[in-house]
Amino acid sequence: MTILIRSFTPNALSEKAGSELRERILSSYSNDSKDRIILDFEGIGLYATMFFNASIGFLIQENLTDIINNIDIINITPLGKKTLEHSKDNANFIKRNANKAEIENIVSNTISES
Repeated sequence: MTILIRSFTPNALSEKAGSELRERILSSYSNDSKDRIILDFEGIGLYATMFFNASIGFLIQENLTDIINNIDIINITPLGKKTLEHSKDNANFIKRNANKAEIENIVSNTISES
């Protein structure tokens, strides 16, 4: 399944467009299918982390590794790759630290209740 990004947005800048991509990815994925999800950035020249945070970053934070591992990205510019990697790094950092903060919060609440 190929998702042509420019079919629903002229650029990869907004959170709204990133959310649209996320929904298209989620609706394209099937546990039973061996088909890969191809994200085609042909014709896209502008990128922002907001776009990737709402799409790929969301999948990372939600631990949807089966879906992430089933995605191929084509026709993305070097700037797009760099922006995507920055968003992925941020999502992984948030995921790691959010879990630590949750654990610390639970421990702190448990101690204060006893």
